[in-house]
Amino acid sequence: MWLISRIVVVNTFLLVAATAIGYTTEAAAMPLWMQVFLLFLFAVLVAGINYWLINRLKKSLQAFEFGLLNFQDNDFSVNIANSSAEELSRLVGRFNTTADTLREEKQALYQRELLLDRILHNSPNLMILVDRENYIIFSNESARRFFNNARRMEGMQLSEALASNPDMQQAVQQIDKGLFTVVVDEEGREVETWHIDRAEVRIHQQINTMISLRHMSQEINRQEVTVWKKVLRVISHELNNSLGPMISMINSGKQIAKPLGEDKLERVFNTLADRTEHLNQFVQSYVRFAKLPKPTLAETDIAKLIAPLADAQGFELIAEQGLPSIMVDPVQIEQVLINLVKNAHEAGGDEEQVKVLLTEQDGGIALSVLDRGQGMSNEVLSQALLPFYSTKKTGSGIGLTLVREIVDAHQGRITIANRQGGGTEVMLWFNTRPAV
Repeated sequence: MWLISRIVVVNTFLLVAATAIGYTTEAAAMPLWMQVFLLFLFAVLVAGINYWLINRLKKSLQAFEFGLLNFQDNDFSVNIANSSAEELSRLVGRFNTTADTLREEKQALYQRELLLDRILHNSPNLMILVDRENYIIFSNESARRFFNNARRMEGMQLSEALASNPDMQQAVQQIDKGLFTVVVDEEGREVETWHIDRAEVRIHQQINTMISLRHMSQEINRQEVTVWKKVLRVISHELNNSLGPMISMINSGKQIAKPLGEDKLERVFNTLADRTEHLNQFVQSYVRFAKLPKPTLAETDIAKLIAPLADAQGFELIAEQGLPSIMVDPVQIEQVLINLVKNAHEAGGDEEQVKVLLTEQDGGIALSVLDRGQGMSNEVLSQALLPFYSTKKTGSGIGLTLVREIVDAHQGRITIANRQGGGTEVMLWFNTRPAV
């Protein structure tokens, strides 16, 4: 029976009993004090029974109040013990079912928040969340490394956090969305391209701004190289179509002219053969660049890979002890090193001063090729990595471009700079675990 029904039935029964007793006592002409005493006993009995019944209801309601307060505090871990009262039992069941559902949803939301937090912190983009007063309330690990030496930035003013990079600070203040460039060296030769984007984020009824900065230089370089490769494939195809018949006709002409004993005619055909062979080799160098395969990564001890090449290629290897292994394509890295060492020998300096330096740097391995040649002018430094650009009379302008393409495919970096005291340094940086 329902609890409320029990209270009504008990009170009705006691009232009927009291009326009956009063009628009986009156008929028996009981003394007044006796009647009062009996009525008092019934009153105490009624109060006790009602208190006991109502107290059970009160405890159940208090349990509901406590549970709802927990809900208000986002705590869904409390369940209410089942009640013997039928109407309260159904209510308790629904409350506990709601608590279980909210608890599961909270757990799922917590897991999504953990996933989102991991994604934001592992993103290569620089992510900064600021409030209306431009105070930083969130920054991911990429932003901390770039702006604040991997230290937390929360609580800092945005302008304070970007003070070390004036170009970046100006762009963030003036550009809502789009591309901009940042000068990365004192002489202004090297610039990086970035993309900025903003989005409003509502957190606890407060409007905040998420600023996303994406490094675009590598992506732009990749797209540029892709375009060059398409052009090279078309040019190489057309040249090969012409070179094949030309080489065949020149060889036939040499065979026809040989019995005639005409020295001038033979010299003409020999010259044509040399030039077509040179042109063929020139075209093939571009074909190799245009068809460069994706690197096949393997865990590699870079020092052991390079050491056997030192004597054959003529350079001194200087490597730090205990360098970690890196994920690279050994064949492509060997090709890169051979190209760079060849350039170093052709730079005009003492060949014995050509060195390859291996160091651990910024969570990766830095491979530097050093020479004591003539160095490069500012114009050459700014264009050295462009396809077809060469300062050599017989150069194809593809050597350093091929190096950059291989390094980019390994998620690495390449920088070229003049050394103090003369010469050039080409530095390649490879991540210990590139995401290729």
